[in-house]
Amino acid sequence: MTLVEQLIKQRTALLNQQDAFAQLPHQSQKAQNALLTLLEELSWQIDQLQTSTYEKIKNHDSTLISNLRSIPGIGPKTAAVLIMVGKGFTTFSNHHQLTSYVGLAPRIYQSGTSIKGKGHICKMGTGRIRSLLYLCALKAKSCNLACKTLFDRLRAKGKPVKLTLIAVANKLLKQAFAIAKSGKAYLAPNLIAD
Repeated sequence: MTLVEQLIKQRTALLNQQDAFAQLPHQSQKAQNALLTLLEELSWQIDQLQTSTYEKIKNHDSTLISNLRSIPGIGPKTAAVLIMVGKGFTTFSNHHQLTSYVGLAPRIYQSGTSIKGKGHICKMGTGRIRSLLYLCALKAKSCNLACKTLFDRLRAKGKPVKLTLIAVANKLLKQAFAIAKSGKAYLAPNLIAD
């Protein structure tokens, strides 16, 4: 997973470099072709590694991946990443440990008796997992009843959208942990997005 993250960062850097070259008044076709070749190769490598990893997880933990995918808002990629991170959820004894590991636990920065600013998430885990969960939260707020209820309640209290989506991502993580530990699929009613 770390290798895939590094390759994705490299691809992003190359895409930025390609955009920068496109702004130059005199562009080198050789440089553009070299960048395009590198981008295609990196994209192929990323795809191969992700597919291989997903297939291994699917073959090894097909029931767990199926159960996690039964949670409205969790897709195959996120299910696979969650299984990889927690070694099939065997590494953590409670959802608080998983939340902290992923980097979604709230943290208030303070020094002595003074509290500095507002609370933030700790961001100690991998940013890729948080990004996937954030994207899942965007979907879950309209198709997962528990997540929709949480989102609507926090928005009614005037909380910012980003904060409420992080809370929804945290809720999804708790649901995933509960599903993994129970060994059963998610059974709550789904909402149909309008």
